[in-house]
Amino acid sequence: MTRLALVCVLLAGCRKDTCEQTLEPESSATGTAEPFADYDAEACVPDEETWATLVAPVVEQRCGACHGDEAAFGAPQSLMEYTEIVAGTPGNRPADRMAFRSAMLTMPPANATQLEHDELDLLVEWATCGEVHPDPSIGLAVDRPVYAADVPENADLPSFEVRADGFSVQADTLDHYQCFSMEIPVDEPRYIKRIQVALHDSRVLHHVVVHHDPDATSEGNEAFGCDGGGAENTQQLWAWAPGTGAFDFEEGGLPIHPGERLVLEIHYNNGAGLKGVVDSSGVRIFHGPVEGVEWTLAALGPEQFEVPEGDSAVCDEAEVFGPRRILAGMPHMHELGAEFDSWIERADGDRDELIHLTGWSFEAQLYYLLDTPLYEGDVLHTRCGFRNDTGKAARSGLGTADEMCFNFAFIGPQ
Repeated sequence: MTRLALVCVLLAGCRKDTCEQTLEPESSATGTAEPFADYDAEACVPDEETWATLVAPVVEQRCGACHGDEAAFGAPQSLMEYTEIVAGTPGNRPADRMAFRSAMLTMPPANATQLEHDELDLLVEWATCGEVHPDPSIGLAVDRPVYAADVPENADLPSFEVRADGFSVQADTLDHYQCFSMEIPVDEPRYIKRIQVALHDSRVLHHVVVHHDPDATSEGNEAFGCDGGGAENTQQLWAWAPGTGAFDFEEGGLPIHPGERLVLEIHYNNGAGLKGVVDSSGVRIFHGPVEGVEWTLAALGPEQFEVPEGDSAVCDEAEVFGPRRILAGMPHMHELGAEFDSWIERADGDRDELIHLTGWSFEAQLYYLLDTPLYEGDVLHTRCGFRNDTGKAARSGLGTADEMCFNFAFIGPQ
């Protein structure tokens, strides 16, 4: 079933919405030292080859005006020579200070061109040998709490795992998406009651996504590169990013059946240039009997759109055909995303806000508690705002370089 068909099974119709194009001003933000709390600088010698091939060009472009071959404008030193930036007392080497100041967003200075998030990841992960990931939620502001149901008995249910079975992550791997497929090991219909990540080598892990493959289109293809978006005709079930906890259903769950498959999508990024990395990360699925609410993950939002240069926004709407309940939602955009809104236009003309998010980060994709009833005649609106300073237009699509605008929402009957 396609994404659009799935939404329109849950809701009466899908049509494009008129869209407010003006975005809120960007807010300044600073990071915290928390990501460095358990970091042992003495155990880290940043890789010289990765510096030369990947990190040095970023430092030269973003920091070179002041920290070039000759320090200028009051900068204390050049940051161009590997031997000099890794010399000194661990924890106080130029590389250490560069990582810390970058992660705190105090360098580059506010009047200079800022690091893109992938550049920030690369620099910090290289300087800390993959042990520190910059806080992805810096600047993120959301008016809904993170979904945080805790059902201890769900962790006692039968479970199975979908894992990367010893996948080799090369030293030059940046932004690679790898998929792993398996048949769901159940012999009768069941409900997924809990999903949690099973981390192996977190130094190279950025995202984990679980897709449901009800038609078993991935059969015979247990491991494959999926930079283009994964297996066809699959439906996203759950996603993990750093900071995401387990997802518990307090009542009911997600239906699975014998003969269906799951596809695990892992986003690998070896910004530290670590050698000999073999990862077996994955997810653990806890399942129980078919009882209670049958939830469905619907992708609410426009499928096809363009993102021109500058600020812009796209919108979509879907009418509700009967009593429903929206439990939680995960806003999803890619690297050009800036802000996200979803609201309900009630049949009587009232407007109920579902979620308002600014300071979007591609690395901080979380589920938020919505828990709101829907009634026949209500209209669900989805709006995504983009800031495109790449110098060229982008289009919607499955790849990371493309864009998306979805609210991945768990919807069920009232």
